[in-house]
Amino acid sequence: MISTLPTPIQYQEVIQNPKVCFGEAELQNCQVETDPVMGLPRVRSGGFAITYKLQKPGKEFAVRCFHKPIADREQRHEAVSQFLQQCISSDIFISTHYVKSGILVKGQWYPITFMPWVTGDTLGTFLDHNYKNQQVVASLAEEFERVVGELVKLNIAHGDLSGANIIIKNNKMILIDYDGMFVPGLKGYQSHELGNVNFQHPGRTNRHFDTSIDRFSCLVIYLSLAAISKKPSLWANYGNGEGLLFGRKDFDSPLHSAILAEVEQFPDLKPFVNQFRQVCQADFNNIPSLMDFLSKRPLAPSVPTQQIVPTRRYTPQFPVLNAKLKDTIQQREGEMVEVVGKITDTHRDRVKNGRYSGKPYLFFNFGNWQEHCFRLVAWPEVLDLFAALNIIPDSSFEGKFISVTGIISSYRGTLRIVLDSPKQIEILSGEREANERIKAYQEGGIASVSSSSSNELLTYIQQEDYVPPIVPKSPIRTHSLATPQNDVSKKQIDNDNLMDKLYANWPVSKPVQNVVSPPTSMPSAVTKQPVNLTPSPSIPRALPVNSSKTAVPANGTVKKNRKPQKNKLSPFMKAILLIILIIGIIVAGFLIFDMISRFYIPSSTGVSHIIAFIQAISRQK
Repeated sequence: MISTLPTPIQYQEVIQNPKVCFGEAELQNCQVETDPVMGLPRVRSGGFAITYKLQKPGKEFAVRCFHKPIADREQRHEAVSQFLQQCISSDIFISTHYVKSGILVKGQWYPITFMPWVTGDTLGTFLDHNYKNQQVVASLAEEFERVVGELVKLNIAHGDLSGANIIIKNNKMILIDYDGMFVPGLKGYQSHELGNVNFQHPGRTNRHFDTSIDRFSCLVIYLSLAAISKKPSLWANYGNGEGLLFGRKDFDSPLHSAILAEVEQFPDLKPFVNQFRQVCQADFNNIPSLMDFLSKRPLAPSVPTQQIVPTRRYTPQFPVLNAKLKDTIQQREGEMVEVVGKITDTHRDRVKNGRYSGKPYLFFNFGNWQEHCFRLVAWPEVLDLFAALNIIPDSSFEGKFISVTGIISSYRGTLRIVLDSPKQIEILSGEREANERIKAYQEGGIASVSSSSSNELLTYIQQEDYVPPIVPKSPIRTHSLATPQNDVSKKQIDNDNLMDKLYANWPVSKPVQNVVSPPTSMPSAVTKQPVNLTPSPSIPRALPVNSSKTAVPANGTVKKNRKPQKNKLSPFMKAILLIILIIGIIVAGFLIFDMISRFYIPSSTGVSHIIAFIQAISRQK
């Protein structure tokens, strides 16, 4: 096994010259896809590998470069590649090639996988465009049922079925990202990844690795599509960047899930919701197949092999970073993370050339842009997705605390996340919720799918170089573009009181309370089509908050009475002030010289007495 792999930054450097870096002749004559403004290679996905799109006339490829070591990666990928090459007749997969000496970085060869690029939208993006078309979404549910049947027939499992790993092309589904796939040749292995927690059963561990590991994900996806086909507004109100309609909290507490309660209102879906609640609390080994689920067969009685304990208030799937802590963010460059912070300003401009020439793009800044603060980038195609959701990203975002999930990249010293979907953004209720998320990560790390402890999983996390970020001493630090709430519910007040008690027991300073007031006005785009992509039954989203000048420290709390930082002057203003200073010095010198000359030659006036004074001094010499 290769003990160390190149960093995402190193891959970003070498991939700009495919003729030199790639060993495969097929890839050497390609050009890497770049972003429309900066011209940098565009990173498409994260996790254990980063993906680039390479193009040449008539062909496009997806190239995955690994940046986290796995002990048996070569055996796994070779087994998957061989199996997929035998399944040429299946239209739900694409052939993939594992190349041991695939890419050259600093004189050493490293493995890659490459495959034909699938042109289409991910399931989440497809729903952004088509969620209002109930017939299309209903047909998508039927198509997914066909895909699941194909997996069962082939006696395999994908391992990480999610909205991001399903591509829709001509209304057909194609599965991508086979890193966690189970094939017959891997029988006896363990899972080296547990998938997206928003699609996985709370009881899944790395010990589960067979044809059954997709069953819960299949129920989640099918039930989501069926619900959206009944009521499209569910996607606008509950859809989120990392899941579809449901998330980890719904699986941990299915009896208290707001979205499940709403889906239950449809008589033909109510039996499935009731059964799904039972599945969430059942043993992992008793999860029914999608076929059994749809036939409403009762679950086999079982005693769970492990206790499923409800998680803490917020369960992060990725490291949660403070938008103000640039050093901490830079350590995670190339990785999938969640960043929380306050948007200070937005900047809109237009692409100067290329295929997006003349189209607008947008920057969301989390500080002073002149000091290379962290920012979000929304290219033209993402702004089109905002429009499809009836959302206008503009100055109305300024002053709001948000969470964003994505891959960290940089350009000329500016750290950023380039958005692929509006639903990567979640508007938080305020500074307190931002603090809570940072603290939840610092206290508990990222979520494992299993709620119980697992020595094997702990060992695996350690092999993956999982290290919580070092918290600097400097006090600075995902889409729920939500419908505003006109009042604060009693439930929220009770929750806030409970949080106050918890804060009182923490060995840190208590955070400043945000005063939540009813909104006075909202952008017309939001009021026309309410959008709440990750609602919470207890905390209303996107409420106007008290714009405190206090920053969010890395320890998850807010220090009171912190002095605001002064903005530095631009070089232009410094030059103007210097010129004014020089002129002032010259004028002052002239006046002083004038006063002295009048003392020696009182009869002279104006400039003449200065000249007479100089002549007098010359005669004395």
